[in-house]
Amino acid sequence: MELTSWNPDRTSSLFIGQYTGAFSKIFPSSDSLHTLDLSLRLGGERQTTVLDTMRQSPPRGSLSWDWQMGLRVGYAQQNGKIGTWFSWGPIMSWRSSGKATGVRWLLEAEAGTALDLRDLWSGSRAATRTWNLAIRLPVRFDPLAPRLRRRDYVEEPQWSWGLLVGPSVLF
Repeated sequence: MELTSWNPDRTSSLFIGQYTGAFSKIFPSSDSLHTLDLSLRLGGERQTTVLDTMRQSPPRGSLSWDWQMGLRVGYAQQNGKIGTWFSWGPIMSWRSSGKATGVRWLLEAEAGTALDLRDLWSGSRAATRTWNLAIRLPVRFDPLAPRLRRRDYVEEPQWSWGLLVGPSVLF
């Protein structure tokens, strides 16, 4: 689940919630230091925009739902306590409500690294199976992404990226 909120000024806002589940098959190498991952991703995305541009009138808004299915291929390798990965894949998205309803294609990719922190304190291996610090760089191309303007919003092609840093724990 990933949530994004953007407020360029006091009169407009954009909120995007993406909910994804994946069925994965992992193909490890003989030394288990390199793996190939094939994932079928299913999920949805909700986009809410609010524009409050005129006094004495209610704000204009838009709510849209996208249902998504995608295939992602990933490669990962481990070198001591550091792991790196790269994944890429297309997503077919069906917008069932809001502006620009219909079928469209998206493209997502991600690169990342993880640092093994299991030996950070004594007894940490007994508490968790893995404890990592993960750094992710997701990139996405959306042919109909919402873009807020001063008086309205438009759907247009857009590249987006993010930098996510945080713990990754498996109990």
